[in-house]
Amino acid sequence: MIHAAAQPSHEWAAREPHTDFSVNATGTLNILEAARLHCPDAPFIFTSTNKVYGDAPNRLPLIERETRWEIDPAHPFSGGVDESIVHRSDAP
Repeated sequence: MIHAAAQPSHEWAAREPHTDFSVNATGTLNILEAARLHCPDAPFIFTSTNKVYGDAPNRLPLIERETRWEIDPAHPFSGGVDESIVHRSDAP
């Protein structure tokens, strides 16, 4: 099951933060509850908007493994991506 959270636009969400949160949080809760009730063993993938980090994550050096993609071990974010990605001068 894949849940792709979304915003109508960054500007709209900034003007209506409570509505934006309510729509996304309630939608997420509804999908999680449906999964729990009807397919509790199904994998659940949550993806959020890319507006949080901009396009920076799309430029990370990814390596395809047998079961997933990983960031190149030589890259500073190989241990995980944090909020500094948008402020780093060496970000990809």
